[in-house]
Amino acid sequence: MNTIDKINYYLAKQGKNGAGLCAYLGVSNGVYSQWNTGRTSPRKSKLPLIAEYLGVTVEDLSLIHISEPTRR
Repeated sequence: MNTIDKINYYLAKQGKNGAGLCAYLGVSNGVYSQWNTGRTSPRKSKLPLIAEYLGVTVEDLSLIHISEPTRR
């Protein structure tokens, strides 16, 4: 699942939509559309604001999760 898939997942789970997210971020709906088509991706600088809007952590939106090393 990529970042926009995760954003869309949390939006749907919370009954929110892309238009509300765009308004919160101060970006156009066209920007959100470009994220969904894969033409562009959310800027890293926007991820903390997106996470805040969704009530999740930046790590929840990231492609890579850092976990504790497995003990043997």
